[in-house]
Amino acid sequence: MALRILIVDDDPTVLAIAQAALEQLGHRVKAQDEAFGTTDRILREKPDVVLMDVNLPGLSGARLVELAAERQDVECAFVLWSGIDEKELDEMCREVGAFSWISKKLGPADFARRFTEVTQPLARAKRSGRPA
Repeated sequence: MALRILIVDDDPTVLAIAQAALEQLGHRVKAQDEAFGTTDRILREKPDVVLMDVNLPGLSGARLVELAAERQDVECAFVLWSGIDEKELDEMCREVGAFSWISKKLGPADFARRFTEVTQPLARAKRSGRPA
């Protein structure tokens, strides 16, 4: 089942590659190139998943996830996305309450495979009409 995805990353090349890979999987993908305005966009567009770059200028992606978790009106799964060490990324994911993580060190095909693996419970829940 197609998911509504918002990708937040300040690198336009990375955004384009990730967006193309996820659209090839049949998902509906929007892109955001900065931290500023992300929460408003989430509230307006109601994505199922936010793929959040960790190293955004101004406000880190991890901090954005923490801030969003404090709100009752943000209902989406956050997947942290970074090129940092995977152990560090996994730990950060647990600390901020993100749903999961994906390494930016993966090529497009492996990225798409990992995204599918990570979001499979969300897609199943969406098909059944139950929360993940």
